[in-house]
Amino acid sequence: MSKTVYSSSNSMVWEYFGIVYRLAAALDSDDDQKRRQNTALCVLLAVTAVEAFFNLYFQVLVTASPYSEHEQSIRHWLSKPRSLDAKITEWPKRIFKQPIDMSTGIGKRFADLKRLRNKLMHFSDLQKSVPIAGTHIHNFSDITFYENLKDSDAWNAYHTALRFIVEVLKLEGGTDEALAVRTVRWTAVSLPVILEFSEI
Repeated sequence: MSKTVYSSSNSMVWEYFGIVYRLAAALDSDDDQKRRQNTALCVLLAVTAVEAFFNLYFQVLVTASPYSEHEQSIRHWLSKPRSLDAKITEWPKRIFKQPIDMSTGIGKRFADLKRLRNKLMHFSDLQKSVPIAGTHIHNFSDITFYENLKDSDAWNAYHTALRFIVEVLKLEGGTDEALAVRTVRWTAVSLPVILEFSEI
């Protein structure tokens, strides 16, 4: 039996972002297939990092005042499978009394990233019949969106996920210094560096 390993509540979020950064930074191969594969992994894991953040950050948050009244509610939510969409929609609104705007700015950028992640994760396209050179070929899939993945999509996934987490952390309020501390704690990346991404 393997030994149980414990870590701080933020460690898996750090791990996921570390993987995304390492994959994105290594996109210098001449092998186009490998670059697309690594870019796809960056998209998948960037959204995974945000979901891990939601699950862990809100659990930690509600263990202390003034949010402790929500502890049972959050634990109940996590006792059953719930979508990331539902958590994004409900938790900030319940706990901070304000929703995250997913229709503009970083909210929209993250929603777009999540849609790309969903296309990769839940891929199901199957063309029953494709006309090619005067005949019909059966059982082909349209993977145009996958073939069109670019190196910039990997970095965009990394930057967008980090910036979205900052947007959530802002809802907790407090000083700029407090936000900077929370940002490093949960992402292992400094706030000025993350905000600089928004200018790229």
